[in-house]
Amino acid sequence: MNDADWRTLVDEIFTNGNATDVQTINHLLRLNPNQEAEAVAARSNMTRIVRMLHDPSSQMMDMLIASLKEGKICVIDISQMRGTPALVLSGLLLQRVFDHNQEEFTKATPETIPTLAVVEEAQSVLGSGGSSGEGPYVAWVKEGRKYDLGAVLITQQPGSISHEILSQGDNWFIFHLLSAGDLVSVKKANAHFSDDILSTLLNEPIPGHGVFWSSAGGKSYPIPLRVLSFEQAYSARDPQYNLPAGKTFSQELKGRFQAAISASRTKPPSTPEAKPESQTGGLFPAEAGSDTDDDSTADTPEDVLATYSKAAIEKVAGDTQFMQRMRSNGMPWKGVVTALEEALPDVLDDRNNIAYQLVPQFLQDTFGEQDTAWETERRPRKSGSGTTTWIVIK
Repeated sequence: MNDADWRTLVDEIFTNGNATDVQTINHLLRLNPNQEAEAVAARSNMTRIVRMLHDPSSQMMDMLIASLKEGKICVIDISQMRGTPALVLSGLLLQRVFDHNQEEFTKATPETIPTLAVVEEAQSVLGSGGSSGEGPYVAWVKEGRKYDLGAVLITQQPGSISHEILSQGDNWFIFHLLSAGDLVSVKKANAHFSDDILSTLLNEPIPGHGVFWSSAGGKSYPIPLRVLSFEQAYSARDPQYNLPAGKTFSQELKGRFQAAISASRTKPPSTPEAKPESQTGGLFPAEAGSDTDDDSTADTPEDVLATYSKAAIEKVAGDTQFMQRMRSNGMPWKGVVTALEEALPDVLDDRNNIAYQLVPQFLQDTFGEQDTAWETERRPRKSGSGTTTWIVIK
């Protein structure tokens, strides 16, 4: 399935859920008409995932990449999520950073994002979601070193984390453990923690006492250590939250993204006028179908990517010189991609790929259907051998 069909499928599921037309799903998934059972199963599975994770108005992923590029500490609060939702969401975030660094790794002048992923209460994320969703974590800990990626997993139950992840640890800080299963998991993942060391950890009476092991420096043997309490060493600056909000990078980042989406809107979204409480629900809700009902789309979240895409298409279509060149001599596909990429806001991380996927929509909205108003053809490259794809307007 290509990106355009995937985007259409997600939008349909987000809007209609389990009421999405089966024929539409058959068309998008390239299923035969007699495969209705497969289409219904796919719709059910997609509805659960989309309702759990998808928000068309969210710009969190682009904000995260922008912040990491500037070397900021980013905290993703998933404390209200448990098990599979937390595993899936954190896996998507890690996969995005991993893919970015992997792509940059092969370039002549790579611009990787050195990232250290810290997972607090790792057993809540990795311990109950099964092994099917741990792929991004496994790839991160196994291959991430060469892509400037690392991880810190903090857990009270090392036995709940899979051996495939635990065994990749280069630095271990082990404190008092009670469960025999946790002690055995530590020994299986790192044979340097022998029975005598595990016995010490089991019977350790002093808080903060533990054993440290590291594979760095050629001195891979366990040593005892004591960690002091951070709370006793440092006090909160504003424990009662009485001070005004400080000027932070997050405020600047939100302002940058808000300015980008505001500039991309052709018309500012209408704000419904305030109504008396008796007309807007409150104590005396209006009857369904009455004149006081708000439009059904009033609460629909704005599709940020669609807003950016529409603004980019309108900007390129409004470029008289560019459109004249397209109508007279045609344009290489890459030339249209470049024009759309420059029209998209620079806050987007994957502008080139978005622009590439946007070309068919731009051509259809501006000129009409393919093979009727425009077509593609292969022409020799001006430099070097081979051919390139050109767009020709009929």
